[in-house]
Amino acid sequence: MKKELIRKKVEEIMKEIEDYYKLSGTVDLQALALEKGVYIHNSKVPVKINALTIPLVTDDFVTIINSKLRGRRRIYVLAHELGHVLLGHYEKGLEASANLDDHKVLKQPLKNFERDADFFADELLKTGKKYISTH
Repeated sequence: MKKELIRKKVEEIMKEIEDYYKLSGTVDLQALALEKGVYIHNSKVPVKINALTIPLVTDDFVTIINSKLRGRRRIYVLAHELGHVLLGHYEKGLEASANLDDHKVLKQPLKNFERDADFFADELLKTGKKYISTH
């Protein structure tokens, strides 16, 4: 996905955040995720992953975040997972890429999705640093 399109999506989210900020002062990224249909669950994860997002049949999502993550790292991982959802990665085959990532043809799309979600998180947290609560 082109960076300009990701920046546009971040701008849309920032507009929502700024409107919310005028009412309450700071934005809890977890509350924003819930508003977007992403339910957050903290759990001890037996493997070395930061988070995993699972699409539901209801068009909502469950994101499981490693309960060992704290502070800014946890916020970044949440923003990254939110990026996957808001950038439409699940509609574009992220599940298939993730499930079959040892197949050489699908490795590049998975890397692209991850790169785009990282860029989304970077842009969201950089642009929204005065609004988004980091604790």
